[in-house]
Amino acid sequence: MTDKAVKAVLVNIFGDLVVNGIVEAYKYMGDAMNVPITVLLQGTNAIIVKEIIDNSGLAVHSDVEFQEAAVKVKEVLV
Repeated sequence: MTDKAVKAVLVNIFGDLVVNGIVEAYKYMGDAMNVPITVLLQGTNAIIVKEIIDNSGLAVHSDVEFQEAAVKVKEVLV
């Protein structure tokens, strides 16, 4: 990321169609992705999508509860 003011990214995904895009975008960005990313997953396949992210090998946190995702973002900002 080129904007030094960005300290963390929280992505809210409802549904499972964009998860592969998130994973591929993160891989494409490589070392340029220098801020923590937390993905909040909602919807019918949230648990399946969480497994995809968790097994991607990327430094991306995933949660299915908003409170958990918010706490994770807060932790990386402190």
